[in-house]
Amino acid sequence: MATRTNWKELYQDLPEKVAATLREKRVKPEQLTAKNDGELLALGLSDTDVETVRAKYPSTLSELVERSADLKSAKADTLSEKKTKKVKEISDSHFYKYPRRVFGRSSRYKALAKKINRNQTCEPKAALEKLISLAGKDKAIDLHLNVLDTGLRGEVKVPFSTGKTIRVEIFSDKTITALNNNEFNFDVLLATPADMPKLAKYAKVLGPKGLMPNPKSNTITNDPETRAKQLSAGATIAFKTEPKFPIIHVSLGKTSQKVEELTGNLTTLLREVGVTKITGAFLTANQTPSVRLDLSSI
Repeated sequence: MATRTNWKELYQDLPEKVAATLREKRVKPEQLTAKNDGELLALGLSDTDVETVRAKYPSTLSELVERSADLKSAKADTLSEKKTKKVKEISDSHFYKYPRRVFGRSSRYKALAKKINRNQTCEPKAALEKLISLAGKDKAIDLHLNVLDTGLRGEVKVPFSTGKTIRVEIFSDKTITALNNNEFNFDVLLATPADMPKLAKYAKVLGPKGLMPNPKSNTITNDPETRAKQLSAGATIAFKTEPKFPIIHVSLGKTSQKVEELTGNLTTLLREVGVTKITGAFLTANQTPSVRLDLSSI
């Protein structure tokens, strides 16, 4: 229970007139030190009375103002240091020193671009042969599709390997240990419906990496062993548009594969996506210009 203030005992160290005013206005000593001089004058005290009060009860506002000023100054110095550091990092970067409008493409890219007619379309097999001759051995070949709308996704089993090794893991207690240690030694994580409650708390970590099992990608299954064999064979291609743009990027294989194998994978994928949904199709290899595809023969 709060104790009552004995006003008669307060301010005995001040002149009676000043003390009486403060008692009448019910101003406690801790409130007195927190008030500025203007507020004391508003109570009915004169300038001389205020000086007398301050001699006994100095204001704490000046200390707070000084402390606040020090904090603002320290914060400004920190922000200035961060800004200077960021500017220095940018100024030291390769792209700042050599922007594309000045530095341009590499000499290799420019030489390859002269061998490709951007206005010409090629049939799938001819386009692949051209890319293989330009890119060299063991380079990845990627397909880029412009489609009518976002939200298009699916999976297709292609007749030949894509040349990419997929690390598949079936959810177990070892997976939990690895996730707790922030280790992600897999490209695809498979789980059964019964496993999903255990994986729920890792959704914020796995989701942004595209590793969270979900029904749309068929990574939640009652038979994960069979599904793992399908994916490990490297003959399955999953495709989906970007979240905000109707664009699809997939890997078809490598230039070290036979043209017939790459052509088989390409035509199978295009038919699965649907030629009528595609507004533009382009093939690229590592660091090569794109070749536009003619889809009339698909």
